[in-house]
Amino acid sequence: MRTVRLEPRAADALDAAGCDPGLRRVEHAYQGLEWRLARTPNSGIFRSGYWVYKQLGFVALKIPHIVCVHRFDDDLVTIRFLLFHL
Repeated sequence: MRTVRLEPRAADALDAAGCDPGLRRVEHAYQGLEWRLARTPNSGIFRSGYWVYKQLGFVALKIPHIVCVHRFDDDLVTIRFLLFHL
């Protein structure tokens, strides 16, 4: 299992989404994403040295979809970009 690290831009996006009253359970959705990437970081589509992965949310409960751009090595997953939306 790899460690997951957020770059500053991704951390800012997570903080902003957590403050959005239109989105619920952002932290739980992100924890699910982190769990998945720590175990299977090669999920998604590989483009230009980065992986792009989309985690589906649940619109009726206002749980956001998450788009994640990341790269990884044997020990670390680095999340470069996060986008939260319904």
